[in-house]
Amino acid sequence: ISIEALRVLRSLPLTHLALSSTQVKYADLPELVTLFPLLEKFDGRRLQGEMGAGLSPLAELSHLEAMIVDARDITAGPPHHLAQFETLRKLYLYYGQFPTGLAAELESLSGITELYLIGPNFKEGAFSELCDNTTLQRLEIEEWPGSDTEIMQLAGMENLKRLRIRGANWTAVGAQAFHELRPDVAIYGDFSIPA
Repeated sequence: ISIEALRVLRSLPLTHLALSSTQVKYADLPELVTLFPLLEKFDGRRLQGEMGAGLSPLAELSHLEAMIVDARDITAGPPHHLAQFETLRKLYLYYGQFPTGLAAELESLSGITELYLIGPNFKEGAFSELCDNTTLQRLEIEEWPGSDTEIMQLAGMENLKRLRIRGANWTAVGAQAFHELRPDVAIYGDFSIPA
């Protein structure tokens, strides 16, 4: 799909837009915002071209609650600074670096309560920063080689209520130990233990 094809749909009150197979470019995002000002969920994992201002134009969407992007689109600080996304509640990051500083950026956005990480590669210090987060209520991590020891560090996330881990190197013993430390957190994914 291209920006030209999306222009034809401008009269529709779209609230969800997935650009999984697309010719839409980063440079098209300002126009996309004017075409669909009611967007609540945006999946832009396949945006094309130079990053330029990155995802920043999407911050103008006053209803945007969920964003699904490649991790390469998110860096700690400008030009893709998450602080611009005041209405964002859910962030999905696919495959890539989880930079040091990003967890602190998420912490400053008290609105983001759900974080979904698929195939993350935590930079040095980034995982421990994530474990200190006090705003996330739901964390899902897939395709990550985390061990029992690493997953136990997530217990420090004081507002965490749901933890989903799939494809990690943790064990049933580790899941049970996490549950004993944080019985208020529902665990699901590789293991299921209700809160």
